[in-house]
Amino acid sequence: MLFDRVCNLVIGKTNTQGFSFNQDFRISFDVQKSLTNTPKYSKLEIYNLSQTTRDALQKLISSNNENINNQEVVMLYAGYSFNVGAELLYSGNIVNISSRKEPPDVITTISCAENALVYKNSFSALSYSGGVNSTKIITDIAAQMQVPIDDNSNYGTSVTFAHGWSHAGLTKNAMDKIARQAGLTWSTQNGKIRLVPYGNSTNEQDVVVVSSTTGMIGSPERKDSSGDETDNPAMKHGWKVKSLLQPKLSPNKRVKIESMNVNGIYIIDTVSHTGDTKVGDWQTEFEIKDQQVTQ
Repeated sequence: MLFDRVCNLVIGKTNTQGFSFNQDFRISFDVQKSLTNTPKYSKLEIYNLSQTTRDALQKLISSNNENINNQEVVMLYAGYSFNVGAELLYSGNIVNISSRKEPPDVITTISCAENALVYKNSFSALSYSGGVNSTKIITDIAAQMQVPIDDNSNYGTSVTFAHGWSHAGLTKNAMDKIARQAGLTWSTQNGKIRLVPYGNSTNEQDVVVVSSTTGMIGSPERKDSSGDETDNPAMKHGWKVKSLLQPKLSPNKRVKIESMNVNGIYIIDTVSHTGDTKVGDWQTEFEIKDQQVTQ
């Protein structure tokens, strides 16, 4: 089912009509996703745009006023028409646009990061009396950020603050603080805040199966991670898995691996989606820890 590739790249300002390029253009992508809540930088390249279009894109980024309500955004959709079609693979803010000549091609490179302006420019002052719980605080912080919470977030067990809770400063730091106090990790995935308890997964019921019959490339490769001093051995080591493009895979989601040396359901740590509409395969490479989870 993973054939007949389709792709669409949309570039523009938030809530305004922008530019759209489909698989008829040569587009290459290198999308990076992880569990961290710092901006994750990705790169998109479009080949042989007209001078007029290149100038218009450059004007778009040069008009940046760092208003989080008027950001320059990119949305990349990719997939297979014989499966479910193009799915959202990446959503982020434009950091820079540049063009270079590599005869006979002119290549326009777009550097981007997820919610970069929100992390940098969103400030808030929050104060609660005693009895407020962590779920309420998280919801309010997300509203201050003006970033929706992923529908499949897992809030874990809500924590109540008997003596109240307060914060003043960068809104990102407020989310760091409450997530730590509630035993959660948080990150931004495709423009939405995703929260899960440490070492846990999202609330999604569907689990993507990666095997030799669903696009796995080669066999899982053993990987050692520095981890944390408190991590048990199963959390310090894991596997790197390669597959034909799997748009649904992202950090904190569960994935079922079926191979000779790795079998079971695991939680995804990092994901890399790479491809070119004209050359080579579209691939997803992801890392998992040794520790299996239940269905």
